[in-house]
This record gives sequence, C-alpha cells and structure tokens, in this order.
Amino acid sequence: MLVYALVGAVIGYVTNVVAVKLLFYPERPIGFGWFRFQGLIPARRREVAERVLGAVRDYVSVEDVERLLREAFAGVLSRGVGREYLKRAVLDAVERRFRGSLAHSIYSSTRDVLTSSVASLFPALDTPIRAFAKSLEDSIVDAIRGALSRVLDDVVDEVVRCIDFREVARCVASSIDLDSLVREKVECLSSRDVEALM
Repeated sequence: MLVYALVGAVIGYVTNVVAVKLLFYPERPIGFGWFRFQGLIPARRREVAERVLGAVRDYVSVEDVERLLREAFAGVLSRGVGREYLKRAVLDAVERRFRGSLAHSIYSSTRDVLTSSVASLFPALDTPIRAFAKSLEDSIVDAIRGALSRVLDDVVDEVVRCIDFREVARCVASSIDLDSLVREKVECLSSRDVEALM
C-alpha cells in the first residue's frame, strides 16, 4: 500500500513539474511534422500583456501618477537639492549665454572704434585688444553671476511659489503613455522572467 502511495506521489509531482514547465517552454514553436508545439505563455504573450495592462489600469490611475509627480516636484524643489540644481542651472545658462559672445562683441566694438583712428597705425594693438575684451568679459560675467547668485535664492523661492505643481504633474502624467510602456515591457519578458514572477 505504501509503495502505491509513493509511486502516485512521484507521478503526481513529476506531472505537476512537467505541466508547469510546459506553461513557459518552449519559447519558440517546435514542429514535429504537421504538429506545432509552444509553451502556453509564450504563445499568448500579447494576451498576457493585455491582461497585465488591465490589472495595472485597475490599480494605477492617471490621478495616482499625477499625485506621485506632484509630490516629487514639490518635494525636490522645496528641499536643498532641487533648489541648488535650479540655481546652478540658471547661473550656467547665463554663463553659456554671455561667455564667448560678450568678448566677441567687446572686441568687435573696440576694434571698430580703434580701426578708424589708432589701430590702423598700430596693428600690434590687435592682441592687447583681444586680451582686454576677454578680461572685460570675464569680469562682466563674474559680476552677473555674483549678482544673480545673491538674488537667486529669492527668485527660486518665488518660482517655487508660483509653480502650479498640480498642473505640471497633470501635463506630465497625461503625456506618459502607460499602456504602451507596460505592454512593451511585458512583451519583452522572457519565459524565465515570467516564470520567476510566478
């Protein structure tokens, strides 16, 4: 009697293991003559993706994404990291805008003024004029950065107060195509990944 029970348990265990493995494998269809065979989940990958997508839709709404984004935006900008990032971004933008173009403008203007009078008499003045323009540019850009840096904390406070995080989050959330993202990710899962999820 005990032998029959053990044999039945082993057969049942092997049957269950084979059945579960056949859900996931083989990933690609295998043909035996006219007979084609493929694991159930790989064969119905699109349907599985749609079902997972339906579950995600049931539990994660656009409002949830909006709320998460709103909290993230407000949290980042109200803490030091986000404020420092915003401040640094403004200062870097000012530097990119003026550095190089300002020196060129100063050099051109100075050269034009001097060309009509002194520079034509002394061509060796071209290098000192360039150096003067670069030095003046550095001084002006540094002065602008310094002045901006002093007032930027107040500006960032005002910007943070004026930003409607609810509206920003709504715009960002509506531009996220959650359906396509979930569908793409699920369809890219291998049978091993899906099996590991189970």
